Amino acid sequence: MRITSSMVFDRVVADIQGNQSRLMESQERASAQKKILRPSDDPAGTQYALDLDWSLKQVERYRQVAGAAQDRLDTVDALLGKMGDLLIRARQIAIQGAAPVPPQGHQVLAQEVAQLQAQLVDLANGELGGRYLFAGTDELTRPFAVVAGVLQFSGSANVPQREVAPGSQVPVGVDAHQTILDLYVTLEGLRQDLLNGDVASLSGQRLTELNQHEDDFLNLRTEAGALGNRMALAQDRLGALHLNLQKSFANTVDADLAQTVMDISRHEAAFQMSLQVSARVLQHTLLDFLR
Repeated sequence: MRITSSMVFDRVVADIQGNQSRLMESQERASAQKKILRPSDDPAGTQYALDLDWSLKQVERYRQVAGAAQDRLDTVDALLGKMGDLLIRARQIAIQGAAPVPPQGHQVLAQEVAQLQAQLVDLANGELGGRYLFAGTDELTRPFAVVAGVLQFSGSANVPQREVAPGSQVPVGVDAHQTILDLYVTLEGLRQDLLNGDVASLSGQRLTELNQHEDDFLNLRTEAGALGNRMALAQDRLGALHLNLQKSFANTVDADLAQTVMDISRHEAAFQMSLQVSARVLQHTLLDFLR
């Protein structure tokens, strides 16, 4: 096959353009700090990166759900703790009322019990982010209200749950409505005993009921604490998974800076060499061939 000047010229230009293109791609990767600039660079890597990105978004969503659930359980535990403090004060009042008290002392104590009842209702209607914490699955419904002196519950006995992993539902509360209703009834009985000066009931039935309520609230707090620990473990697991996915995603799409710099140097040297070779090959003129 006869080699013509046109063929030599075309081949030299193609080599120059190829080396220049590879140099520009290396510079572009260094500038973007990405290994994959377009899907055609690595179709399999691009698909893997898309799968990792989807998994990262899913894990992040579960992390947000778990974080909100943890805040909710912490608030539930805090409210139960305040109810427990209220109950302790009620027991102190019962003991104080059973002992000799000054005139009008029972009425003063009865008024304090009425305030404890009001505080109990406020705590029972505690909310977080517009959702009532002791309303069960009817989270948007105010669960407790006093009607004709009787505390009534209009929520649900079912505890709401949150999905913190595919197919994994975790309760984010406890069913405390009956315990709260029973405590309110006991407080009302305590108030009436004080108004009536019924010392026997104060030191007997009421004190026994209050002790039982204390055990009930302790059990509820234990349950809430166990759920809180479970949620904390779920957050730790999701955090570790999120970190691993981020590393895998970075290894797939992010450029190795040291390797990219070496590629730039190598491609730049190749480009400069092709320019020098082309200058030598194409420097002949027609007169050179006529000599």
